[in-house]
Amino acid sequence: MKKGIFILATLCLFFSCKKTTYINPSTENLTYPIQGGEKLDTIHADGNWEVKNSPDWLHIEKQDSVLKCVADENKSGAKRDGDITIEGDDVQRTIRVSQAFICTRLIPNNTSLSFEKDGGKQTISIDTDGYDIHVDVNGNMTAKYDNGKLIVEAPANEGASSSGKIILTCDSQKVEINVALKGAICPRCGGSGKVKCTKCGGQGYEWLENDDMTYGCTRCGGSGSGFLGYPSPNDNLRKGTGMMICPVCHGN
Repeated sequence: MKKGIFILATLCLFFSCKKTTYINPSTENLTYPIQGGEKLDTIHADGNWEVKNSPDWLHIEKQDSVLKCVADENKSGAKRDGDITIEGDDVQRTIRVSQAFICTRLIPNNTSLSFEKDGGKQTISIDTDGYDIHVDVNGNMTAKYDNGKLIVEAPANEGASSSGKIILTCDSQKVEINVALKGAICPRCGGSGKVKCTKCGGQGYEWLENDDMTYGCTRCGGSGSGFLGYPSPNDNLRKGTGMMICPVCHGN
């Protein structure tokens, strides 16, 4: 019995006396937005370690090999900077921490969206250190910002194609996202398949000043010629319809 206790005590002494030779944080920089929040940093080490010092605006908790760091909302009126010092025997490591006061970064990973006529939902990632992100929507869609994500939804569109815009602002930062909304109806002709003739401007005829003659517009179906307003019985003047096949949907 005494021999077992001696061995156990020896093992405990051996392991407790093992020196720490390395301490490697998974990240050496922690950046917090204005509103604060929680960040975790895994500490890789071959021995014991502890936190020697940290900023007073940061709440530190050691959870086994993980360092839990919680920052309060920054109401100081200035950017916060500081260091977390980790120490184990003769090894020491520093983790840099900072917290913004105003938004300095508002970067979407995409500034152009396109929805088919059936509508749907799309998500844009927003890289920002801001807190109060304002979202303004111009167009037939909805957009909501939540924790680094902009969620955009568009309903099914049985009408003409259209476009819209989403504007994100935070403090002095501003970014615009363009949105195309495809529809079931051609935006050029409104679904009729035809548009005003570009040659005669929808009149069905053309008039040339150099000979004071009227010519039926051949692009929209006219032919022949005659004096302006008084076609000759011998002329085969046929006035055009003033409309032509839509060049966008090709009459469909």
